[in-house]
Amino acid sequence: MGEIRESGSDGGGGSVEVRAPESSPGRREVSHSEAESMFARVNSGKKTDVSSTADVSSAERKQDLSFAERDDPRLGEVSERAAAHYEEAERFSSDTRCFENYSEHKSAHIEKVYDGVESTAGEFNRQEPMPEGYASLGDDDVRTLKAAALYHDTGMDGGRENLEAIRGKDAGETLDAGGREAETLVRSNHGENAALNVLSDREAFERAGVDPDQAAVDCMVHSKSGSGVRDLRSDEQWAGVFNEIDRAADERGVEFDKSKFMNEDGTVRPEAKERCASHAYCMRVADANGHDMADDELQSGERRVIDRGGFVEGEENGGWESEAERNTVLAKAPDGSVREVEDPRAKAYAMGEGNIRSMDMRCEDGQLVEHVTVDKGDFAPESTMMCVEERAGELATARGVDARMSVDVDVSEVPPEKLDALRERYEDAAERIEAKTENPDKCAQPVRVDVRFVDAQGNEV
Repeated sequence: MGEIRESGSDGGGGSVEVRAPESSPGRREVSHSEAESMFARVNSGKKTDVSSTADVSSAERKQDLSFAERDDPRLGEVSERAAAHYEEAERFSSDTRCFENYSEHKSAHIEKVYDGVESTAGEFNRQEPMPEGYASLGDDDVRTLKAAALYHDTGMDGGRENLEAIRGKDAGETLDAGGREAETLVRSNHGENAALNVLSDREAFERAGVDPDQAAVDCMVHSKSGSGVRDLRSDEQWAGVFNEIDRAADERGVEFDKSKFMNEDGTVRPEAKERCASHAYCMRVADANGHDMADDELQSGERRVIDRGGFVEGEENGGWESEAERNTVLAKAPDGSVREVEDPRAKAYAMGEGNIRSMDMRCEDGQLVEHVTVDKGDFAPESTMMCVEERAGELATARGVDARMSVDVDVSEVPPEKLDALRERYEDAAERIEAKTENPDKCAQPVRVDVRFVDAQGNEV
């Protein structure tokens, strides 16, 4: 498919025109009813029906983080302030088209991460023994993690003052210019931007009984990307984080108490680093597990739908690129207009995350195991495993934490004659992931990846 244009004057009687790329002959039009039927085909098993929610107005889609106040009334003010940031993040994406193809990093994702940090902390504490360089987590830690979870993606709001404090005055010019450079600027700095949002709202955190400095650090390092921490036991990398937050906070005119984390001689406090390492692990796992097939909203507020084709036995393995080329991903705006997602990598992530039924961390016999269930075994195996690799990359930052991934692939609807070729594809991908995490120049901890083919009841095939 190519460019999508809407024709016709009314919302229901027009059509969605799909202009084929120049390399493809001809053109075809997709009617609104046909587009709706494509959305409807994939709604089975999803929490949100795309067709029924696509016309909800922006005002009615106000970001709602009230789940946090219901869970812990002390976090009510923090959740309200965070919600305002996510509303701004959606406006920023809608106005600039930045992140228009990204899965939503707003209230639905935030609730998953909020719940995830608590469950991950519980499993983390069950390790026997606790790995060297990490600390067990108590109730105050969990409350801080929950508050940080509420704020961790607020940096997607494109906050101009924060970004100028982080990257200098040129950051404002980049934002004004928009486009891919603005998207990269916001994305690569969104953790630090979120940290500054926490520090700007310091008093709200303090009233909630949460240490704002720790919450700011948790936001800064919630992902390996952009944080500078790819080894959770590295004094040098943690010192870089503490010094950078301190510098940016000073530039922004907000308070950050670096003495909680570093001594006067510039060395990192060992007990603070251990706590930060455990917090970062929980944030990274919960964040990575916060996107799955239940998500059909994009950062821009549009709804996406994937027309899922099957694996073709004997086809040449062209990787996720070929899967992106032959599958269609559409996005439907609140006004009913439909466009095609054309960026190949964005399509691959949409297909991969859209094929993951569930992810959760469990401690089994003293070892942490990340469980992943793949929904449709013969759909986009390379894109699906690319998303598994992304999760493995986060686990690979935790030096000394013996973790593995257990990937269950549902093949209940896969014809038996396809299974051998499909199994080879998944196992090859798992071996590639393991090899990458074994590279000490890029990863701090090897991650083992086990793949099982299962039936609808979870029994191994």
